[in-house]
Amino acid sequence: MTDFFGTWVFDASTAEYGDQPVPRRGVYALWPSGDDIAFAIGWTDAEDETHQVAFALRPDGMVHTLPTGQQVRCALEDGALVSEVVHQGATVAWASRRLVDGGEAMRVVQRTDGIETAALYRRERVKQVICYRRDLQMRKGKIAAQCAHASISVITRRGGVQGLELRATLTPEMALWTQWRQAKIVLSVEDEEALVRVHEEARARGLPTSLIRDAGLTEFGGVPTLTTVSVGPALSSEIDAITGPQGLVATKLA
Repeated sequence: MTDFFGTWVFDASTAEYGDQPVPRRGVYALWPSGDDIAFAIGWTDAEDETHQVAFALRPDGMVHTLPTGQQVRCALEDGALVSEVVHQGATVAWASRRLVDGGEAMRVVQRTDGIETAALYRRERVKQVICYRRDLQMRKGKIAAQCAHASISVITRRGGVQGLELRATLTPEMALWTQWRQAKIVLSVEDEEALVRVHEEARARGLPTSLIRDAGLTEFGGVPTLTTVSVGPALSSEIDAITGPQGLVATKLA
């Protein structure tokens, strides 16, 4: 069961959609949530509209009744993770997820209202990259504090506090990352120009990003100063296009 956990990216070249419009992009995230499996699915349709849905299923083979009155069942059957939604005795949705290519791809077959589609989703990694400025020569503790600011603010800035609850709208990649294996990579960039470019390139690509300006109370002579930037949680390949070895902005491992 654990082999299914992680992030999977839609491969449009494998789509078997018949006369149905093929999505432009899709991400499927699965992770453990107590006795359940949590799902977060996001896609961009053929008309460039974005959609997201999240739910949890208990893979025990038992029928569970939802508050809507629908019944749902999920089980591992012959190596496939299968789920079914039944309403008033009729199956309204069915899906099968099977690992192929040595576990590096997942074939997803879905049937809704009598329409069946199928495609491969390729395994992808999710991470967050945090960059700090080398030219500031911050002490190690200051670097750690600024990187922590950048890491958490990319989440908190997406929502707001209501009473004692923080509510934020997350992408499927962000939801997976917050609940399972929070991979973080810390890199350094040469100067403020490079730091800002990382932020701007991430924004241009629609990636979660947060640029941190320190108040300058303990360093920088009281001058507010840009110190760090975070990119992600997002797909590793999308972040690497900016900060990776062949990325647009030169970086060094911290």
